[in-house]
Amino acid sequence: PGGTKTPIWAGRGSMDEVEAQLARGIPLARMAEVDDIAKAALYLASDDAKNVSGTELVVDGGATGAPYGAPVHRAA
Repeated sequence: PGGTKTPIWAGRGSMDEVEAQLARGIPLARMAEVDDIAKAALYLASDDAKNVSGTELVVDGGATGAPYGAPVHRAA
């Protein structure tokens, strides 16, 4: 996954500072929460995904789909 709020970021400043810095390069302007990754995995393991095959589910707020510096969505 892309940047996800986990303890791995400890030592790089406060989580708010880290997220503000990383969010500048993420089109949805937020880091993933652990639950975002878990819910994607649960979907793939569920009956709802029984016809999903050979695909990659990217949970990164659009970071891999847009070049760094692309327009960022800001919630109103």
